[in-house]
Amino acid sequence: MARAVLNGIEIDYTVSGEYHRVQGGGLVGNNYGVFFSAPLPIFNRNQGHKVEAAALISQARMRREFLEQIIRSEVQSAYARYEAARSAAATFEQGVIARSTENIRVIRAAYELGQFQITDLLSEHRRLLDSQREYTETLAEQYRALADLQAALGGPLMR
Repeated sequence: MARAVLNGIEIDYTVSGEYHRVQGGGLVGNNYGVFFSAPLPIFNRNQGHKVEAAALISQARMRREFLEQIIRSEVQSAYARYEAARSAAATFEQGVIARSTENIRVIRAAYELGQFQITDLLSEHRRLLDSQREYTETLAEQYRALADLQAALGGPLMR
C-alpha cells in the first residue's frame, strides 16, 4: 500500500500483480493481471481535518487567553507594588526623615544647654539611621517593582 497527495488530499492506493499458469484438457495457458485500487473520495469532505483544525484553533485561542490573563495579573501586581513603594518613599522623603533630622537638631541644642543626656541624642540618631535604612529598603523595593513591571510589559516604560 502506498500513499499519494493530490490537491492536499491524501489517497491510499494499492498496486498488485498476478500470474497464473493454467493446464488442463490439453490446453496450456498463462494469465497475467495487474490491479490498481484507490478509494474514490466522493463522500469525503475532509471532515476529519476540519475538526482537527478547529480543535487546534480553539486550543490556541484558549492558550492566548490564559497567557493574556497571566500577563494582566503580573502587570497589576507589579504596578500595585510599585505604587505602594513609591508612596512609602514619598512619606519618608516628605515627613519621616525631615522630622528625624529636625528632632536631632532640637535635641542637640537642648543637650548643649544641659536639658538632655547624651543617650537621648544617640537614641534619636539611631532612629534617624533606622528611618534612612527603611527608606533605602523602600527605594530598593520600588526599583524591583519597576523592573518587574517593565518585564511584565515587555520593555521599558516611557517617562
